[in-house]
Amino acid sequence: MLMNDSFIWSGLCRWIVLACCLCGLSCLTAQELAEAAPSSSDEKYAYAWDKAMNVDELRPEVAVILRPYFRVNFQDPEHWSEIESIRFDGRLHLADGSLSFVAFKKKPNLCKIVVYAGEQRVIMAYDGKEAWQLNTMDASGAVLMSDADARNFIRDAETGGNLLYPSYPGKRIRRLKDRAIDGVGCAILEVTRPDGEVVEYAIDLGRFFERQQVVTNAQTGVKETMSHSEFKKVKGVNIPFMSHMSIDGEPIHRVEMLRVQTNVGVVSWMFGRSAAKLVPGGGPYQPGAALSADFDPSFSSQEESSFDLPALDDAQRETILQELEQE
Repeated sequence: MLMNDSFIWSGLCRWIVLACCLCGLSCLTAQELAEAAPSSSDEKYAYAWDKAMNVDELRPEVAVILRPYFRVNFQDPEHWSEIESIRFDGRLHLADGSLSFVAFKKKPNLCKIVVYAGEQRVIMAYDGKEAWQLNTMDASGAVLMSDADARNFIRDAETGGNLLYPSYPGKRIRRLKDRAIDGVGCAILEVTRPDGEVVEYAIDLGRFFERQQVVTNAQTGVKETMSHSEFKKVKGVNIPFMSHMSIDGEPIHRVEMLRVQTNVGVVSWMFGRSAAKLVPGGGPYQPGAALSADFDPSFSSQEESSFDLPALDDAQRETILQELEQE
């Protein structure tokens, strides 16, 4: 692997985001929120959840799939509203080795991925306005993603949200012909986003889990398929702990979740370029390794850890940013 190849790294980070698809906390981009919701940030935040899991305006053949899908995977809008953020710790397994990663998502549409390559890090993030990246093996620092990379990253960071908000203006969902995925009968839902991007979901007709997701890479034009398995409950939400990526039927890699936590205390500014090197809670979780005092080693996939980070005040934030600038 070329460790400073930005094209390769952008793909790796995106694939991790795809593996976190069921926890895409919102389908709303900053522009969409600004156009459809009231002006203040608090009102925008509240608006984002008003239409969560609302199937009233959908065709019956779509609603009959999404009602149980929401109930099984997210319980209900009230429960979902209690989840503010999610942290994923895992491993990205490639043909020539594996890499640790940490991923954060925060409502309404923020995402940050940190991939560890030895002592170096590759970071990709979306702060609601900018999609940016940082490769510590490259002297250019934190820079904006290319248009194609940004389009891919923002879309994939919100994949769970494309189903969570089915009645969002400009969005279309239709049910295609059912088909079997790995021998399991699935309903196929095609979602066309307001920006024209299309995402296809395969929903297990027996358990109503998301078995598979198919997107078209905006940079290469190829179809990428992510298949999910080993679902576990975390704070009442179904999370796939194993995901396999394939392109044109050829296996590429797999993403393994080691730990998933909710409401870990991240705040919005941590996703911006000014906090590029900040990883809330430290580096990746390694089962069996010595953990810092911040971590609860008695992690259970059925419940969130007691690990938490209090919100920082302005003085603490400025101190951290100054320290990062000196690294």
